Amino acid sequence: MTAQLLSLALPLSGWLLLMALASGAGLALVGAWPWAPGARAAGVALAAGLACAPLLAAFAAVVVMWALPGAAAAWQLSAIFAMLGVVTLVGVGSGATRRTLVPRAALLPRGPAAVLTWGFFAALLLDCAAVPLIQNDALEYATAGRILFDSRDLASYPVLQPQLHASGFFGPWTHPPLYVALLAQGFALQGGSEATVLMRLVAPWCLAGATACVAAMARWANPARPDAAALAALLLVSTPLLYLGAASALIDTLPVLGLALSLAAVAGLSVLASPWWQRALGIGVMLGLALWTHSQAVLVPLLILPLLFLQGPGRWPARLATALKVGVPALAIALLVGGAPYWRNVGLFGSPISDNPLIFALPALDWPGYFKLQRGLASTAELVQYGLLKPWFAIEAYAFVFWLALLVFMQGRQPLAVQQDSAVWLRPLCLGVIGLYLLGAVLSVALGVDLMVRNERYMLILLPAAAMLAAGAMNWPLLRGAMVVLIGLQLAVLLVYRLGQLNSERGAGEGARLQRWPPYAALSHLKQHTPVASVVFSMKPADMFYSARTMVSYLDPRLVPFYAEREPAPAAARLSELGVTHVHMPDYWLPPVYHSALAALLADPVLTDLAFEANGYQIYRLRGITDKDKDKGKGKGTSASASAGAGAGTGAGPGTGAPARCGEALNFEQWRRSREFVLGGRKNLWRVKLGQMAFAAGEESRSWNPTPLFLRETNTALTAEVALPKVRPAAAEWLLRLELEGEGYVQAHVHPRGAGVAPRLVGDRPLAGADVGAESGVLQRRFRIEAGAQRLDLRLEHRADSRLRVRLATLVPLCAP
Repeated sequence: MTAQLLSLALPLSGWLLLMALASGAGLALVGAWPWAPGARAAGVALAAGLACAPLLAAFAAVVVMWALPGAAAAWQLSAIFAMLGVVTLVGVGSGATRRTLVPRAALLPRGPAAVLTWGFFAALLLDCAAVPLIQNDALEYATAGRILFDSRDLASYPVLQPQLHASGFFGPWTHPPLYVALLAQGFALQGGSEATVLMRLVAPWCLAGATACVAAMARWANPARPDAAALAALLLVSTPLLYLGAASALIDTLPVLGLALSLAAVAGLSVLASPWWQRALGIGVMLGLALWTHSQAVLVPLLILPLLFLQGPGRWPARLATALKVGVPALAIALLVGGAPYWRNVGLFGSPISDNPLIFALPALDWPGYFKLQRGLASTAELVQYGLLKPWFAIEAYAFVFWLALLVFMQGRQPLAVQQDSAVWLRPLCLGVIGLYLLGAVLSVALGVDLMVRNERYMLILLPAAAMLAAGAMNWPLLRGAMVVLIGLQLAVLLVYRLGQLNSERGAGEGARLQRWPPYAALSHLKQHTPVASVVFSMKPADMFYSARTMVSYLDPRLVPFYAEREPAPAAARLSELGVTHVHMPDYWLPPVYHSALAALLADPVLTDLAFEANGYQIYRLRGITDKDKDKGKGKGTSASASAGAGAGTGAGPGTGAPARCGEALNFEQWRRSREFVLGGRKNLWRVKLGQMAFAAGEESRSWNPTPLFLRETNTALTAEVALPKVRPAAAEWLLRLELEGEGYVQAHVHPRGAGVAPRLVGDRPLAGADVGAESGVLQRRFRIEAGAQRLDLRLEHRADSRLRVRLATLVPLCAP
């Protein structure tokens, strides 16, 4: 690690210069605005200026790549530095920067909460330096950033023409290019996109800005509580999902920052004395910057501008007139500043934002059914508990921030602040943000759209408001002390774990640390044991960042004819037409696996060769497909793999219904049924066993929880085993074939006993009672079993209000043709 950091000394210096110039530009920008005296004295203006810095740096990168497409990286970097430097000098010369400054003693919080906040940021930087980039979405952003770095042209984003790029990545995102543009500049400062050190600093930078804004507003709102600022900051940065996202280079901190800045503007820009147009300009610019952070940020003006009705003197008619006078021009300014990427999306996709690329829209793949069952939102009760009320029931993601925020209702009608300036509106503003989001979520769910409640990460945007409410409402010293101790233990566990990991990897570079990441073995195989010209059909395209091979992502629209095929041989031919030579499979399944011929194709040793397997991740090599083979597969009702469990013959060609097998199918026996209460959401952090009993093969298993509540925590497992022959057949591989029926989501795990290996997931899929067709409930997966294994345990899990019947469960030995 030391050698890597030394080699990055110059790029790190350039990054620090970028941060300094962007911070100066941010202070110059906000220093000219009419901040309320109390907000300025509490450091809200200073925090907002510093928090603008990453967004202004990224905005400058977007402008330069649009104005100087394809220019040398050095010229583009110079232009970015020059733009930020000029704004900084104007701010210093005009005195705008000076107007944001306040005495240092007024800003630096003290006490245990402040120490813990700094501790979390230290741990965050330790994570960024020591843990390789492995998170799925972060690797996809890194891939898009690499493409933008290679082209140095804003037209390369979004990535809609994969054939034009060496990676083959397809990213039909409607997110504005702000984040990936800053990642590209990090690669430019490094002189290459192999290392990910600088891009790891973007998310912590944004989190630091959001934390500064939250702390300053909490300080302003609670002058009688000196610890409120530090406590609000600590609650924000220690929220598990937000912290882990920042450590993993996810984009989540950007919309959180955008919301915090917008809230600071609408609260801190003087309502009582400033000209309305100055206030409209400040709010509009902040909203415009927020619009660049994420496509979700289209909600920010909808969450912020209606709050103008809560502010100002007089009764509602006067407030309405004032709100319209400020809000309408603020919205217009916001659209001028941040509307460009959304207008571009209309031309590219037909709508300002979208989460429905072509492959998602294919009816045959049934993505809505997948998300509904896999995310645990199948029933109305689940939509309410785990959707609308997600921040209160996903403790593993949000900790106790939103529960603590409810204490605000115990404060009566007293405002958070004592002084009589704009701070008196901070509590209703924070409540308004959360209330408007939940109202919008209710309306969207009522219209059949679950996008606002489907993903835990989307509701992170509410954290700045929730953290301020919680810090202001914790009026009991004992409660504050208990929370500080609890969060301190959280930080201690994190640091002990990370420092222990570093000690065991002392002197190891990123490549060595990546070896500990289970999926990396498959990518290493691609990199070292496949031809450079290989083309890989990837079911997890994010991981291909490390493969040095060209991919065809499962979302690539060129795959539409492949997904239309029902039989494996013609499906393999479709892949061959795209130049695909290999298939990259993770341990989990997605609809393109079980709602197409892909599962049958990979299960057939005549069509594919299992070239590599480790930790449930596999690399398959496509065998040669001839025109004769294509015709054989057409019109057949069963595939080679489909008949493997039924005792068909051996050695036939593709698509004939005969498998290549080495011995009789083994049936799983001694079925048992167990009940579990699982804590930790979809992460399964802790399982509480509630008993086990014998279970008759073929009997229907139903959920044990008769209530509509806590269904995500309700798990039912069916287990069985099969004895492996002492004298193994000539098979090097085995085919697990399950024929299932029922309703709900099912996961299949296998555990070779006696081989010293851990259980592994081999497949998962939803089941719907209305499904028809021979393959509607089939789950089949090819894999190898370690030589020392004496038996194979099978575990089928179905969660929530679900039912499952196992029609067939066999293990078939396979041999190569």
